[in-house]
Amino acid sequence: MPVERNAQLIAGVTERSHRWVASLLPEAAVRLVEDSLNLIRALLLEVQPAGTDW
Repeated sequence: MPVERNAQLIAGVTERSHRWVASLLPEAAVRLVEDSLNLIRALLLEVQPAGTDW
């Protein structure tokens, strides 16, 4: 579903303007990427490198 349409639907439920909802997207994107990167870092730290005798 297009981002603009999602913003309109959320705006209808929250009684805010769809432009206000759309303005939240940059921060939401940063948080999603940040969480993903933190998970990847944590998983990489747990993995034993190939060819090592730990």
